[in-house]
Amino acid sequence: MHLAIGILTALIARDKTGKARRYAVSMQDSVLNLCRVKLRDQQRLERVGYLEEYPQYPHAPSAMSCRAAATRAAEVSPAGS
Repeated sequence: MHLAIGILTALIARDKTGKARRYAVSMQDSVLNLCRVKLRDQQRLERVGYLEEYPQYPHAPSAMSCRAAATRAAEVSPAGS
């Protein structure tokens, strides 16, 4: 994400000024930002118990349980009856 923003900024600057730009993106800065976000999510998860932006955890059924429920429903109520 950080590199993509740098590339887009360089392209816009080139279009406006006609000069090429060079941007350096630190992997360490990118990883630290990711760690910050995941730590924040973990702290919220411990406090609230779920995260609204990840609806599959823990309240919504997983894809496997949805498939199993659909299979069971088809077995109990066959089509055409």
